[in-house]
Amino acid sequence: MPDHKTFDQVLPDVVQWAEGEYRKRAQPRPPAGQGTERFRLCGKDSQDSRPQGHRRNAEEEDRDEQP
Repeated sequence: MPDHKTFDQVLPDVVQWAEGEYRKRAQPRPPAGQGTERFRLCGKDSQDSRPQGHRRNAEEEDRDEQP
């Protein structure tokens, strides 16, 4: 590089090229060891997952009943 200004102009292009080359060849690997389970507030079939007396589409049904 002839000077610092030229280096500053070329560096972003070189970094972008190097990133593209890395992404082409990088192998995705999960971390070593046992993974952690995904956190859930409650299971989809849990009794706590729906409020007591919950009816699917209840809001739409209630709106239809209004005069």
